[in-house]
Order: sequence, then C-alpha cells, then structure tokens
Amino acid sequence: MNINIIMNGKMSVIKYSEALKIAKNKKMDLFLIKDRIYKLVKSKFIYKKKTKKNINKEIKFNFNISNNDLNIKVKKIKNFIKKKYNTKISILTKGREIFKTELILKIVKNIKGKLINKNIIFTNLKKNANVFSFNITYKK
Repeated sequence: MNINIIMNGKMSVIKYSEALKIAKNKKMDLFLIKDRIYKLVKSKFIYKKKTKKNINKEIKFNFNISNNDLNIKVKKIKNFIKKKYNTKISILTKGREIFKTELILKIVKNIKGKLINKNIIFTNLKKNANVFSFNITYKK
C-alpha cells in the first residue's frame, strides 16, 4: 500500500513497509495525520505516559440512617476504595440535629470501623453549615 509521508518538511510517496523501516532506523514513529498521510515524528512527543486522574466520589446520607442502609453505603465506599477513588462522606443534618454531635460521631466511628484497612487514610471530621463530612483517601 502506497502512502504519503512527510519527512523533513517534504512529502513523498512510498510503500508503508518502507516507511516503517525508515522510522525504525531513525528511531522515530509514523504518525497518522489523515487518510494515508503520515508524518515522521520523535516518539517522546506522541506517546505520553497515561496517568490515572484522581477521581473523587461523594456519598451523602441523612443523620438518621438505618443500619441496613448504612451497610449498603459502606459497600459502595468499599467499591470506590478498591478502584482507588478518593471518597468524600457527607452526613446531612436538618434543624436541631446539628446539636446531636455525639450521635454523628457514633455514625462516623461505625463507618470507620467497617472500613478498617491499612491502605486507607481518613481525614478529620469537618462541620460546614448543616453538613458533617470527612474524606477517605487510598494510600499508595
């Protein structure tokens, strides 16, 4: 198959197999620009190491959550941790529930107790208006 190849700013028509040999000899890569138009380029500009971006997930639940619902949320959190996602856990309060910090701390201890793992880092509990939250980060 004949292709158009751009080398040193000049375009020429050669066979694809020959273009591969030229690229290999010059330690360069063939980069497809358009249909059957290739360009010789240095490898370091084309292939960059793919890094996984930090993915942040958030799980919200109300102050008076039942044990079964809490267990389901904990399973979701465990799945996020397996996938190495950073997870934010938010406990929403309404009205006078804000003043029941002992119960909120009990819920947080319950969650942390179910997520015991050496590769997890917990942040401190933060209070922002009517939301109590903390983060779980996967330790590399």
